[in-house]
Amino acid sequence: MTAIFDVVFQHRFAQRFELREQKAYVVGRSPECDIQIDHPTLSRRHAVLFCRQDVWHLRDLNSTNGVYIDAQRVEEKPLQQTSVCRLGDIACMFVPHHSHSQKVALNQAKWCAQQLSQMHKSWQHSASLQKVISTAQNTLAQVLESDRTALILLNNRNFVAPFDGSTTLVRQAIESGQSCVVHNALTHQQLQHRDSVKRQQIKAALAVPIALGNQIIAVLYADSLKHAHYFNEHQLFILQRFTQLIAMQLTLCQLNDYLQLAQQKMTTAKERTNNIRP
Repeated sequence: MTAIFDVVFQHRFAQRFELREQKAYVVGRSPECDIQIDHPTLSRRHAVLFCRQDVWHLRDLNSTNGVYIDAQRVEEKPLQQTSVCRLGDIACMFVPHHSHSQKVALNQAKWCAQQLSQMHKSWQHSASLQKVISTAQNTLAQVLESDRTALILLNNRNFVAPFDGSTTLVRQAIESGQSCVVHNALTHQQLQHRDSVKRQQIKAALAVPIALGNQIIAVLYADSLKHAHYFNEHQLFILQRFTQLIAMQLTLCQLNDYLQLAQQKMTTAKERTNNIRP
């Protein structure tokens, strides 16, 4: 039975590993490990994942800082369902494929691609800005399985409309021009004292800038109020394609607005000309 093992980092996207039942996977700090996690709280050979009689197991390899499954320290334990693991100070998520939703059973990458394709098709029938925003937010929520999503439009790097989320994280994405992610905002040095984070109890949050040429025209934002939620590298790959589609569609919306405005001006000028004629 195959499985997924996600290594969750605090300030960057989680790293995903596909596990095959024919192989044992040593996890640790050493470059020789099957799953290398370069973190000082991990031992060189910290733990091993292996499948026995169609059940995955996680075993501690006499590590210094231990192995925890669902907050309990263990020497070895079967993983028969989705489990939150901790190796040293690194959080991990184990997900056996049989317990996955239909999305994963049908191949998550293919499913996400279908969502993007459906979104793109829906825009072909309507180029309105509101349609782009609502469709993008709904698709983003499905792909990321997050609690809240937003497509934040910018004008000279300023928010066009009020935004209810971590403005600090969004500003970081705008200034750096890179995706910003945090998996526990309540313990993040810069975010934990922010009113929006404390008031809304934001846990995981993500901000991805959308650029048109050298100009950032919008930001994709998502957050979750659940402790166990995180964003992985696979989702980042999907989001990169996602932002390209949105940038193209926002450009079409702008062109459509310009054309409508130009047409209105031409109509007004023509009416004035007709009124002037004797």
